[in-house]
Formats: sequence, structure tokens, C-alpha cells
Amino acid sequence: MDKQSKKEERIIKNLIDQAGLEKPSSAFRQTLMDRIEAKGAHKTSYTPLIPAKGWVLMAVFIIVGIAGLYYYPTGILEQSQLTSTMTDISVRIPEFPISKTFTYGVLFLSLFILQIPLLKRYMEQRLKP
Repeated sequence: MDKQSKKEERIIKNLIDQAGLEKPSSAFRQTLMDRIEAKGAHKTSYTPLIPAKGWVLMAVFIIVGIAGLYYYPTGILEQSQLTSTMTDISVRIPEFPISKTFTYGVLFLSLFILQIPLLKRYMEQRLKP
């Protein structure tokens, strides 16, 4: 340690010695334990991340999507001019060899990055007074 910090330590020690130590009251321990128990009695209520309305809405979208795929008339799509012009266009996209490890890494990284704002918002709402 350098001389400056030793000097500061002596000054702080002298100030503490001059000020003296306060003695807690006789009921200090009991009042402290009462306060701790009072804080422990407050329980947080469970609220799910996705409410019931959200689950119902997702289920409706999935059911409507599956029903739409099942009942969609495919004959109209085959006869449209848009489909015939799209088949005439040929674009060659170069292939890049991507390993499965890289794919899984990018997938998990994107999930991790997606979870951060969701969890942050959830914790902020949960810890509001």
C-alpha cells in the first residue's frame, strides 16, 4: 500500500475512535426480527407470462390456419396468372454449406436474444411496488 492510503486509514480510524460506537437498545434484536418476519409475510402472487386470453388467441389462430389450409380451394391457385408468371422466373441462388452446429448455434442465440427483453419486462412488472 502506498503512503496516502495508510494516512487515510489512520485518519478514518481516529475519527471512528473519537465518535465512539453506539450501543443498540435492549429490544433491537426483537424489533429487527419482527421487521424481517413482516417482510417475509408478503408473498408475491403468481401471474403467468402469457395470460389465458393469449393462449386462447394463439389456439384460435392455429385452428383457423389449419382449417384454412384444409379447406382452401387449390384449383384457383393453380389457374391464376401470378402462378404461371412466377414459374417462368428462374433465379439461381448459390448454395452455402452450413453445418448443423452453426444452425443450432444461431437458433439458440436468437432465442436467447429474444428472451432478454421479455424477461426484463416480466421482472420489472413483478418487482413494481
